[in-house]
Amino acid sequence: MPAERLIVRIVDALFTCFHGLKWATSGQEGLFFAALVEEIDGAEAGSLLFIAGLSMGGFGALRIGAKYSGRFLGISGHSSITCLEQMKLFVEEDLMGYAQEHKVDEDWLSTFPQYRGSLPPIRFDCGIDDNLVEYNRERHRKMVKQEIPHE
Repeated sequence: MPAERLIVRIVDALFTCFHGLKWATSGQEGLFFAALVEEIDGAEAGSLLFIAGLSMGGFGALRIGAKYSGRFLGISGHSSITCLEQMKLFVEEDLMGYAQEHKVDEDWLSTFPQYRGSLPPIRFDCGIDDNLVEYNRERHRKMVKQEIPHE
C-alpha cells in the first residue's frame, strides 16, 4: 500500500489574515477555502491537510484551521498575532482597513468555542524575544481557562 501524504499549507500573512478573511466572512467562505486548497500542488478533495502560519499568517492559520476543522489534521501558529489590534505593530495603515464585518472574526480565540467539538490538535509557540510573546502567553492562559486543548 502506498504511503499517505500529509500536506502542510503555510498561509501567507496579509491575504489570509485579514484581507482574505474579509472575503471569507462576506458569504463566500466556501470559495475562499477552496482557493486555499486549490493553490496546493497535488492536493485533492480528500488530501490530508495541516495548516500553519507565522505572525499574521499564524492568525490566519489558527482562525481558518478552527473554522474548517473537519479538513485539517492539525493547526499550528508561530509568533502569531492573536487579534486585530496587534496589527499596529506591523503596519502603518489605519486598522479600519483590516476590520472584519463581524468583530468575532478579529480574534482567533473567539472562533474556537463554536467548533470546540471538532477542533484538531492545536499548537502555537512564540520566541521569548518576540514582541508578541506576552499576547501569546495570555492566549495560552485563556485557552487553559476555557479548557481548549493545545500545546
